[in-house]
Amino acid sequence: MKPQIRNMVEVMYPKRFKYFFNNKPILSRRNTVWLCYEVKTKDSSGPPLDANIFRGQVSAKDKSCEDHPEMRFLHWFREWRQLHRDQEYEVTWYVSWSPCARCANSVATFLAEDPKVTLTIFVARLYFFWKPDYQKALRSLCQKRDGPHATMKIMNYDEFQHCWDKFVYRPKKPFKPRKNLPKHYTLLHTMLGELLRHLMDPDTFTLNFNNEPWVSGQHESYLCYKVECLDNGTWVPMDEHRGFLRNQAPNKHGFPKGRHAELCFLDLIPFWKLDGQQYRVTCFTSWSPCFSCAQEMATFISNNKHVTLCIFAARIYDDQGRGQEGLRALHTAGAEIAMMNYSEFKHCWDTFVDRQGRPFQPWDGLDEHSQALSGRLRAILQNQGN
Repeated sequence: MKPQIRNMVEVMYPKRFKYFFNNKPILSRRNTVWLCYEVKTKDSSGPPLDANIFRGQVSAKDKSCEDHPEMRFLHWFREWRQLHRDQEYEVTWYVSWSPCARCANSVATFLAEDPKVTLTIFVARLYFFWKPDYQKALRSLCQKRDGPHATMKIMNYDEFQHCWDKFVYRPKKPFKPRKNLPKHYTLLHTMLGELLRHLMDPDTFTLNFNNEPWVSGQHESYLCYKVECLDNGTWVPMDEHRGFLRNQAPNKHGFPKGRHAELCFLDLIPFWKLDGQQYRVTCFTSWSPCFSCAQEMATFISNNKHVTLCIFAARIYDDQGRGQEGLRALHTAGAEIAMMNYSEFKHCWDTFVDRQGRPFQPWDGLDEHSQALSGRLRAILQNQGN
């Protein structure tokens, strides 16, 4: 049977959904954009008051964007809203592309005019994410801490499944994700974090970067990164390539085996197109790389002589002794490896954490742990074991 969607504007069939909601990060622009939406009263746990689809045609010659699905939604919602002025609503979008700059600005204006409406936008892909005007428009839409703003996220397995179940005419056909959906999700999630200048929660940083050598029960790994290019003998920060990511746990976001933060990071680098100059990439990790990740990173720098890799680790991860071998291989390949000390912890706090003006407060034993770990790392790199 067809999905129970009131006042259906468009019908989405499985082939359309798979074609237009393909989450491959670099994909030729498709002129048709789909927007699936749900409208609920605020804090409601029941079914949506309205769930529907808008489809729009995108053209570079269209300066008004009136045919874009975001603008079609706003036109409809403003009229519908006249009958429900006193109610607070939560609106959720699932869109095949993130909004263009003009649409993002229009949506930001709408939210400022109607603060009783909250908007969450799940996007399958990012539209022209490398262009400054598009980046600026999305930041304007999503970054107003004390005012109306939208929350933007990348669609993961759960959102694709939800759209398939809710909006697709699919007689007896279960949702089958594309093979690279989880990998593409991680790339797009990190790109969006760069674009919106996402920052880490202070408690997350303190918990995961605590450098007590023998921490147990922590299965998450965080990696903060920054990129610099060499210009007339000076390393110049590339602030557009600065952010953080974490490992993907097994069965989360569709990863059956999980994926370590270092491999997610290596997946991201090709999209920066670091060529034509010398670059320095600096990583601050909550754990040093495991054997497999260290080998992959060693291969990367061996194949990219124009990139210098510096790794500062809060703690040493030793997977049954193989981690030591991996660190030596990575060091031999040319990576600079060191343990984080007070200076690196403070730099990460000031650069990657949503500290809201709070200064970095070192924990008890930070300096002692850093010195002990540095001695252990030197012994490992000199092939002296523990």
